[in-house]
Amino acid sequence: GVLADWFRLPHRRYGTTHRIIDLVVGLQIFTIVASRGNVYALGEAYAFGVVWSFVFKALSMVVLRFKDRRPRAWRVPLNVPVGRWELPVGLALIFLVLLATALVNLVTKKVATEWGVAFTVVFFVIFWLSERIHHRHGAALQHLEKFNVRYTPELEAGMLGVRPGCKVVPVRDPKNLRHLDRALREAEREDVDVVVPTVKVERELVATGSNPNFTPDEQAIFTAVVDLAEKHGKSVIPLVLTSNDAFFAVARTAHELGAREVIFGRSGRLAPDVQAESFAIRWGAVEPDSERDMTVRIVSDGEDLRFAL
Repeated sequence: GVLADWFRLPHRRYGTTHRIIDLVVGLQIFTIVASRGNVYALGEAYAFGVVWSFVFKALSMVVLRFKDRRPRAWRVPLNVPVGRWELPVGLALIFLVLLATALVNLVTKKVATEWGVAFTVVFFVIFWLSERIHHRHGAALQHLEKFNVRYTPELEAGMLGVRPGCKVVPVRDPKNLRHLDRALREAEREDVDVVVPTVKVERELVATGSNPNFTPDEQAIFTAVVDLAEKHGKSVIPLVLTSNDAFFAVARTAHELGAREVIFGRSGRLAPDVQAESFAIRWGAVEPDSERDMTVRIVSDGEDLRFAL
């Protein structure tokens, strides 16, 4: 990231990036004091910031049309196909109108232009130096989300805000989330919650949970999970489970949360029927009601195998 990790730490209670919010509030107070409450100067500065932010956002959308050509559900009209490309004429016209307005504002509002350019240069230098220092200290170039971690010995659906009939989608590899992608698409239509556990396997005879640290590997997994959930516009409930048996941990989680489906990704080590059988054995050990419906699915690119337990 551009900013140091200290700025991006979430609030322990609310989960917000409170340090960045506090910084913005401080800068706003400084701006008001520095302008001595001159409403006209503040209005001109505000107009400068707004119009140029619109310009760069419109420009980024035009560039994105060429860099990411995946199908979109909604697009600005006036798109002209030229060979294998599609020219976003509508977006380009919007960008040009905004650019013209911004240039007029630039040459007619002297105070706003001077302060706006000064603030832009100062913050560009600050962010550039921050990024260089951050990377020089060995920070990973890959973006990792920040998470609030809460430890609990038992799972309760009410505490997690999970409704009965949820989908449990275990994950292990941030590069293999095809089953989660399908579960999220289905959850949009079915209006069900999606619980995404990953299992921290302990090799002792009895799992004690003596190593509760949230590791960088788990952070990378859930960063990929959150990115995928944001693309679908669907919230997920991430969990880290500690156990010496991954299938048993997933089965117990599904039982305690009242899940209707458990969706596994295709294993590179076990055949699908072995995956389903391994889960079924653990499910029989944790679920006393033999009449309760449970579906196990093994999902990959080309198949969606379903097993009713």
